[in-house]
Amino acid sequence: GGSAAAAASSSSSSSSSSLYASRTYWDSRYARANAEECGQGRNEWFVSFEALEVPLKNAFGRLDRVPSRRRVLEVGCGASVLAEKIVEAGWSDHLTAVDFSEACVALMQERERDRDGRGSVTYECMDATAMDAFGACSFDFVFDKGTFDAIVTGDDDNDDDSPSLEDCANSTSGGYDVEETSPDDAGAGGQDDATRLLAEVRRVIAPEGIFVLVSHSSDRGRLLQKSGLRVVCRDDVLNNKATYHCYTCCLA
Repeated sequence: GGSAAAAASSSSSSSSSSLYASRTYWDSRYARANAEECGQGRNEWFVSFEALEVPLKNAFGRLDRVPSRRRVLEVGCGASVLAEKIVEAGWSDHLTAVDFSEACVALMQERERDRDGRGSVTYECMDATAMDAFGACSFDFVFDKGTFDAIVTGDDDNDDDSPSLEDCANSTSGGYDVEETSPDDAGAGGQDDATRLLAEVRRVIAPEGIFVLVSHSSDRGRLLQKSGLRVVCRDDVLNNKATYHCYTCCLA
């Protein structure tokens, strides 16, 4: 999503987890923003809708349900316009988006009230690693744009002269090569949160449902498979001269 923020535990960031997994960081960031600025895409995280349009259209095409009956969830929506673009494209009539930042959710709820377009988006404040409000098999389509990466990319990977994960996401001069921490090496906090996130995704997806993960890493397939999610295709997309990877998955 726009902030990739919905995924860590409720504690603030520690040395073993990413700054971008900190609720305090995102609350502070969104407190300085406003709905109009976010609507202009100022806080878009990672990849634009235009870069993801074809892979997402193909992923939605795998669903049997008609758009009016599709149950769609975005985890870690941040201030992204992606949810709005999906309903406006007609791939679903309604979408639920969650983020663990109260400031972010309040901002997005305001923006949705003012939006003049087809479909509707419901924004809820929720930790994507513990979506207890949703029952099993509640959604036909779940997507994550950057939330998983926010958990497993540690602050300690970058020295003072190295670009941050956000620099990588927002670079317009040709994507930086950000050294990433794998879930196995991310420290107990990051690893546990990453595992919980994928477990929750698998729990809330219906048996014939689809999960789409957008990541800057080309090596997510192993962990997805380990979490009970089978990658049916991977699309590599170019955004601001940086390459990102869109994994379309079904239940294994």
